[in-house]
Amino acid sequence: MTPFEQTIKAYLDKRAAEDEQFAKSYAKPSKSIEECCKYIEAEVCDLVANKSGAQSYGMTDEEVYGLAVHYYDEDDIKVKTLKAKAEVFKTNVTYTPTDEEKAEAREAALKQLQQEAYNELRAPKKQKPVEKAPSAQTSLF
Repeated sequence: MTPFEQTIKAYLDKRAAEDEQFAKSYAKPSKSIEECCKYIEAEVCDLVANKSGAQSYGMTDEEVYGLAVHYYDEDDIKVKTLKAKAEVFKTNVTYTPTDEEKAEAREAALKQLQQEAYNELRAPKKQKPVEKAPSAQTSLF
């Protein structure tokens, strides 16, 4: 089970424990978490496709959970298959780099700074034209 499926399942389990009516829908044998997540992915892909020129589309947790609940509440939902398997969801998981990765990144940044400084020193300097100072003596003629 993917992390996304686990997150959706945890939410639906909690909701079913708190809501008797939803618990009945959630217990339908024809429904599954995997199909529910496929339904959500297809709906999000449709939303992105309908946004003119959109590369991505953000949804709140409540909107995603609402799609999951809708999937279980409705009996006649057809799950669309995605033409290309794409990464639809990026979760709010925080990535913490290791000390080794930090050291590598620091090393790469220092090399880049050194190269930029070297390139700046090697580049021909453009000299600004010297402006003549106005004469202190004014002419009457």
